[in-house]
Amino acid sequence: MLSFDNIVVPLPSDAAFLQLLSQALGILSKLYADTLQQGIAEVRAVAESVSKTAKPQSEKGVSDLNTWRAIFQLWIESDIFESRSEQKHGEVPVAEAELRLERFAKELESRNLMDAKALRLPESREALKRFLALNLSILNLKKVRGRIQTVAVCSPWRSSNLPMPKQSARSSRSTRNGLLYHPNLSCPRSA
Repeated sequence: MLSFDNIVVPLPSDAAFLQLLSQALGILSKLYADTLQQGIAEVRAVAESVSKTAKPQSEKGVSDLNTWRAIFQLWIESDIFESRSEQKHGEVPVAEAELRLERFAKELESRNLMDAKALRLPESREALKRFLALNLSILNLKKVRGRIQTVAVCSPWRSSNLPMPKQSARSSRSTRNGLLYHPNLSCPRSA
C-alpha cells in the first residue's frame, strides 16, 4: 500500500529548491494581493447595491430598509471576523470565523431574513447573495493568507541557515520577498 504521509525527495541543491520555493511564494503572494483587490471592488459593488435597495422608499414604492438593518445588526453581533469583546478583542481565528459565518447564515434563515417576504425587492435578494458570497471570499482569503504565512515562515527560513525576516518597527509583522511574516506563527511539526 502506497502512503503519502512522508515523501522524501533528494535535492541536488538546497539553494535551487529554496529559490524555487521563494518564487512560488511570491506568485502566491501576488495572487493573494490581486484577489484582495477584487474583493475590495466587490465590497464597493455590494455596498452600492444595498444602498439602492435600502432607501426609505424605492422607485417601486417598496423598501427593504428594515430588513437590511436587521441583517447588518445580526452580522455585527456575530463578530464573524473581528471580536469586540474585552477578553478576546481583535481578529478571530479562521476556524472560529468559519463557525461564526455558518451560525450567521443559519440565523438569517431562522429569522426568515432571506425570503421574499423580508426582502421584497429582487435586487435585495441578489445583494444578499453577493454579501454572503463576499463573506465566504473573505474567509477563504484568510485561509490562503494563513497558508502562505505558514509556508513562508516554516519552510525556507526555519529549516535552513537563511536569516529570519526582521521585525518591522511599525507592527509585529514584517515582509520578506513581499510576503507577510508573523513572528508568533507556529509551524507544523514534522515527524
